[in-house]
Amino acid sequence: MREPEYIDFIPTDENEDNPDFRAWRLSRISSGRIGSYCIDFDRYPMPDELKTLAMQILSLKLKELNYSPHNPVSVSFMLFSRNLLLVLCIVHKFFLDRKISSLQKFEILDLYGFCLLFEVNATIRRGPRKPYAVSRRPKPRSKSMLEGFVTLNKWLHKTYQTGLILDGPEYRINSSALLNHLTQIMVHSDINVTDWAQEGSHGSIPFVIANLLLVDAIEIINSEKCKQVLAYFNVFRSAKLPGAAKILWAFHDNRPKRFRNTTDEHILFNRSAREEQDTYECVDKVLAPLHQALKEISGDNYSFPWATYRKFITDYNQIITAAYVIFLSLLGKRGPSEILTLRACDVSLTNEINQGTIRAANHKSHGGARITQGVSSFITDAYNTLIRCSYIEKEGTDLPIFSTLPLINNIYKQQREISSGYSVDLLQKYYEDFIARASNKVDFCIRTLHPNIGSHQFRHTFAEYALRRFDGNVEELLRQVFQHGSNHWWIKRYTADKLDDETAQRLNREYIQELIPRALRDIESDEQDFVGGMAIFIKTNIAPKAHHLTPKEFEKYVVDLSDQFTLTPHEYGWCMLLSEYSNQARCTIDGINPFPQGTDCEKCNKCMHFMASRSSHLSTQKMIAISHIDFLECGFWESALLREASIQAIKNAQRLFPELRELGEF
Repeated sequence: MREPEYIDFIPTDENEDNPDFRAWRLSRISSGRIGSYCIDFDRYPMPDELKTLAMQILSLKLKELNYSPHNPVSVSFMLFSRNLLLVLCIVHKFFLDRKISSLQKFEILDLYGFCLLFEVNATIRRGPRKPYAVSRRPKPRSKSMLEGFVTLNKWLHKTYQTGLILDGPEYRINSSALLNHLTQIMVHSDINVTDWAQEGSHGSIPFVIANLLLVDAIEIINSEKCKQVLAYFNVFRSAKLPGAAKILWAFHDNRPKRFRNTTDEHILFNRSAREEQDTYECVDKVLAPLHQALKEISGDNYSFPWATYRKFITDYNQIITAAYVIFLSLLGKRGPSEILTLRACDVSLTNEINQGTIRAANHKSHGGARITQGVSSFITDAYNTLIRCSYIEKEGTDLPIFSTLPLINNIYKQQREISSGYSVDLLQKYYEDFIARASNKVDFCIRTLHPNIGSHQFRHTFAEYALRRFDGNVEELLRQVFQHGSNHWWIKRYTADKLDDETAQRLNREYIQELIPRALRDIESDEQDFVGGMAIFIKTNIAPKAHHLTPKEFEKYVVDLSDQFTLTPHEYGWCMLLSEYSNQARCTIDGINPFPQGTDCEKCNKCMHFMASRSSHLSTQKMIAISHIDFLECGFWESALLREASIQAIKNAQRLFPELRELGEF
């Protein structure tokens, strides 16, 4: 197949329908980095009319986004384009010679159901370029992809009905309808749709595993192995010998290799007359100081820890991934985009315990704006480890703190940021090793309880920490973890604890029994703390019933009432799902059953079951509102849709907390 001549595509009215534009190159931004995103339409298994439709739709989307090389597309557009091209390939494969507009509603549901079950990729991954082919996936795409296809359907329906594209769906679908239809599509498979819908990155890590993971990571950062790796880098930073690493880790026989295999101190002082000068300098300025440092760490009778460079890299990867786990566990940031993009200059520490700040870029919520928050001593320890795991000085620079090591023959080259894809591999490998390390410490199967791990799952685990380890005091958790840090006694006290379903439900009920009286007392307060639909419901429906009860009667009333609630804490508030009105939840997946574990702030803010507190969430909502006001006032958004999204974010914050209206009306 021919090599494409990629065109730096700019959407205009003249070329949007031109079938000669078969390969586009667009400017894109991902995790703060500018690069290229290429689309070769000829590789997709669909006829020319569908390729022309794809180019028309994508050109329209780019114009909607005000795309230009100076205003690059984001990951959301790349996902939109991939989903669109998959949909058109599925149309050609399963609805041959049919227009999308001719499909009935059940066929539209079939179409998007097939999109979850099939993929488009190269028939041969290596060798010459080949066309793509549609093939069945081993298992369906994640639940979050279902939402993506629903969003795509709504956009195509709107643009087709207004005459902006040549073909499109006559019917709009929703997540509930598609989820129900998936049950029919998967009826002959071994896939349980309910279980599938609750899997993926939007789940949280069970508390006992999250707790053990964090403790395990802290132990690795404080381990003898970590001290040895840091000693290695410290020696190289001091020596400044560019070729020393290649000599130290040589495969051929030399003094460094013999010492690595034997740890025989005499080898360091027995130089051969024929030994080259660079080998002598490597031993004298690197290996001998490293040997001395390792003796101080591990004792005089230690064995050199790494026979090969591969084994050293294994230890290095484990240490930086342990630091990644600590950052994920205690910062509440999105894994790759907001943690892996951290630079050394984004972290500011003081000499005082638990004092310091970190400026993480919020690529998803704030367009890459860096938001400052406090750090804990664990973050401080992990950060200090990361910047010292380097051949070059990092502190105070704009170098990434999470980085891959350069090639061994050029160790002082600037280190590159770890890619999001590679971080997935590192985290999976770390989790496998963690299971092996921790399995003998617990009386249950870790893999059965939580088979797979993802970086976003850590973000949803904050509520578990809050609810189960701070006696229901979520405000204190947020103060400590997000602003000041957590105390060491918390980790030490609960290292070996386990939380079963019965205990979890009991803790949920106890916490509800605490929240309801607090919300009722809030009525008489001059500065009311609780906001949201459930706060209003408690004050208007529950308060009159409890008004004339004795203290003992009131206590029994609240205990009985707690059985009617299901509590799901989020980082932005609480879902207090009241069974009597569960069908009114905005997170229902089938119009009946709510799914609060996989929802988002946008749905929760408008839901009757949602409740937030000023002491916990006002500062966060104010930060969001101010950020979006800045975006609007400085003209950050060129797209009308993005401006409207910022306005809506401000209104949502002001709706929950009216005092934020002093920032201005929008």
